[in-house]
Amino acid sequence: MSFYGYENAPENVRELYDKLLSCWSRETCAPRYRSEWSEQNPTLGQCSITSFLIQDILGGEVFGVLLPDGAYHCFNEVDGFRFDLTSEQFGDEALDYDSAVPQRREEHFSNEDKFARYRLLRSLLLGPDAPATDRFGCVYLELRQRPELEKAAAQWFHAKWRVPESAYLECMDAYLEGRTSNGWYLCLDGEKIIAGMGVIDNDFHDRKDLAPNVCAVYTEAEYRCRGIAGRLLDMTVEDMRKKGVSPLYLVTDHTGFYERYGWEFLCTVQGDGEPEPSRMYIHR
Repeated sequence: MSFYGYENAPENVRELYDKLLSCWSRETCAPRYRSEWSEQNPTLGQCSITSFLIQDILGGEVFGVLLPDGAYHCFNEVDGFRFDLTSEQFGDEALDYDSAVPQRREEHFSNEDKFARYRLLRSLLLGPDAPATDRFGCVYLELRQRPELEKAAAQWFHAKWRVPESAYLECMDAYLEGRTSNGWYLCLDGEKIIAGMGVIDNDFHDRKDLAPNVCAVYTEAEYRCRGIAGRLLDMTVEDMRKKGVSPLYLVTDHTGFYERYGWEFLCTVQGDGEPEPSRMYIHR
């Protein structure tokens, strides 16, 4: 077996292809092709989810060749090198790669079935503990998965909340060194931090008994209204629950947002140096 671009493909692309051969299945195949899928034709119906997964790993762009049925067959281009890991499904048929047009993952993954198949293939290739992604390609992770981001994360949180960078580093060091289970959670667009939050014992208020607290919840303005904060909140709650930590508390002046994600108003608390009380929420 060989794919379009195989002869000039770097070793990492060939290795990914070899690994994918054991991941592609009838379950990851597009529904309209499932009856035709076989181990002898494993790339059938796998093009878009494979191409966007390769983009997650190697970067570059995803392009599509328009087929007679009106669908696009997707492939990758990285640093000017074109390759199509699922080209073998076409046998000897030659595709016009020069006519290809860019593809947008959010359009492809607006299809729930396709997005579910992408997540399955991603899990099979990268393992169940790999950072999650959304329809836009943003990656969700806890800091222990990318500890090299600690300094950048502390700088980012400091820029948003004006709490000293050293305070964030102190909390993150304790987490990364295993001295606390209070985690830090990020969303990345490429290597750019676009959202985040953490867990600390007390978020600068007088109710020290209501602990631990989710803190520093922030999403960059241009990425709002895409469910990013909600997904990070769910991720934080689930991760802390796995560590045996529940309930969690959160101080905010917002109303109507946190309720969407299972948080309940509990009481008011007095913030350190604040003239007015703030709202305390709980996630049980």
